[in-house]
Amino acid sequence: MKIRYNTTAEGVIEWEGNRVLYQGIRFNTEQLRGMLHGLVEETRWDLMELLMIKMNAEGEVEEGQLPRIDWGRLNDNASEEKVGWSFLKDV
Repeated sequence: MKIRYNTTAEGVIEWEGNRVLYQGIRFNTEQLRGMLHGLVEETRWDLMELLMIKMNAEGEVEEGQLPRIDWGRLNDNASEEKVGWSFLKDV
């Protein structure tokens, strides 16, 4: 274990400018970005379908289906050690 955590592992990714070579697959950062955007959008549609939330043709959630969340006031207390505690239980 000591050798494993104190020895540098052999690299598996090669960079050539904005091109990446990973396990024999070559792609550029634009292709990677496009793939990730596509995955996020597909996941969003799947989530909305699972939650039975209606979306319009532009992929936006129809008004009034979800509660408003004040993201600016949402905080997580990483020092809380109670078993089962969640930021959802914080006042």
